[in-house]
Amino acid sequence: MTTSVGPPLVRDVTDEEVAAYVRDGWVSLPGFVDKDLVAEMLAASKSLMGESGADWELRPGVDIDFDLWHDRHFLAREGIEPFRNLAYAPRIGHAAQRFNQRDVAIRHYQDMIAVKPPAGTTSRSKATPFHQDFPNRQFDRVGNVSFWIALEEMPAERGTMRFCSGSHREGSLGHNIGRGPDDPDVHEVYPWLAERCPLSEPRDMGPGDATAHSSLVLHCAPENTTDVPRWVYISMYIPADTLWTGQPFSDAGVQGELVKGQPFDHPNYPVIYP
Repeated sequence: MTTSVGPPLVRDVTDEEVAAYVRDGWVSLPGFVDKDLVAEMLAASKSLMGESGADWELRPGVDIDFDLWHDRHFLAREGIEPFRNLAYAPRIGHAAQRFNQRDVAIRHYQDMIAVKPPAGTTSRSKATPFHQDFPNRQFDRVGNVSFWIALEEMPAERGTMRFCSGSHREGSLGHNIGRGPDDPDVHEVYPWLAERCPLSEPRDMGPGDATAHSSLVLHCAPENTTDVPRWVYISMYIPADTLWTGQPFSDAGVQGELVKGQPFDHPNYPVIYP
């Protein structure tokens, strides 16, 4: 069943942006989301999490506890607006389909508010190390597209993302590389990466600007060296023919309702673009 909620709230992606995504594994999308909607999203985010983003208690068995920012998950599936309206917008699903270059339907996978505090203020203000998303996911195929949306003016110093362009073509580079304090940096394991897959330049972003990235592209985010939190909304999508590998994952309450080797055919993962 296809879910369609509200009018289109994001612009169409261009042919040039699709080509850049296919080439680099990521793309900058200036002015991607309507600014009035983004203002509503920021206000709603602060209502949920407080002005600093720290006034939110994780719900055991529901939220995913990341140690690199304050986060609040699964807003769209819980019907919280205006996040649901954006996350399930058919036009954002169409963008994900175009980036994948496959004529296959698109499911919404998950979303979150991610707030990176100023450096040195909490244990959650560390830099996000280089990593790929795919090795830590339970999907049998590639095609996971993440949209990273700035909710306010965001200079690069606040910790906007950076990408190793072209690294999505190198395959899966390791499950735990760069994740923990004792893990090696990915550039130590693959010393040719820096030359082969150059790091993107620091990027200022405005409210409604976004990036989209493949689950296979290496990416990172430096510390937030300003004195105010970094407010971002992230929404993720998968091809509807993606199968569950059987690997346990963070959405624990759903796993008993899925079948290993079958699609994510569940209300939590609605098809938003046919």
